[in-house]
Amino acid sequence: MRLSTYIQRTRALGDAKIPSLVIDQLAERIAKGSDLTALLKKRSTTLTPRILLGVWRAQRRYAAHLVHLDEVALARREAGQNAIVPALLKQTLAPHEVAVLQRATVMAPSGRAAEHRRRDAIKEAVALFNSCVALTRRDGSVVISTVGFEAPVPADDATDAESTAPVAAASDADGADGPDADAADNAAVSADPHPLAGKSTMGELKGDTWRDLRRLELAGEITLSIEPPLERFLEKLKTRGAELSALTSGYAAEEFLDALVMPDVAYWAAALNDEEAVLLATRDACNAWFDLQIGRASCRERV
Repeated sequence: MRLSTYIQRTRALGDAKIPSLVIDQLAERIAKGSDLTALLKKRSTTLTPRILLGVWRAQRRYAAHLVHLDEVALARREAGQNAIVPALLKQTLAPHEVAVLQRATVMAPSGRAAEHRRRDAIKEAVALFNSCVALTRRDGSVVISTVGFEAPVPADDATDAESTAPVAAASDADGADGPDADAADNAAVSADPHPLAGKSTMGELKGDTWRDLRRLELAGEITLSIEPPLERFLEKLKTRGAELSALTSGYAAEEFLDALVMPDVAYWAAALNDEEAVLLATRDACNAWFDLQIGRASCRERV
């Protein structure tokens, strides 16, 4: 796959209309050792610094994906597993597609159906998984819990809570001296809920908001639990039933999703959100830097 095809399929340059030949020529320069500084010297009215930076980043991501494909092929050989058809591997764009491709290959071993139907079903399985990841990122639920914070008791349980709370409070009050009291005070402070604690739609948590939540999760201050929209997955599966028949044979709908999609759809939805947040932050930083350089150049021209 040429870099121009990769960029077209991943929309790495957004809506920018850059000829494929130009992109592939830039890819050859990068492959021969040109760094970003050298690449920026090719800037023109069409090849703006932002476009050149986008091509540079896309080339690096594509090169990393090719390395991943080689690692997967090597791991399968060492494990004594059959090689995945190269034509199928070369159509993948990201590690999560390679992962689902391996699962689909196991679910539809050679000989179960005509080879062309089997390969078509495997490609359709990758497309289904991508749809499920996109649905999770848009419609999935994210449960945000503050570590150490106990959610308010529902109204139905209020009676039980009232009967036990005074006892607990009295026990705490009896020993509220010394180091134990300090520890209790610290725990009370850290137990305050995060402003976003509760359930949110994943599509609402983008950019800086998502990055902040992931930082807090890494620091151990909150936990995030992603709940994929299973009903939407079942609808997608139903519309693709004929194309996936070589894979779905012998599976009930939910069993099929459990085997193909559910093992890591939440993980990849979060990972792609992470990647998008970093790319947005990087883009904003680069745009600010380019604007600064343009401003400096304008000042020099006026002087």
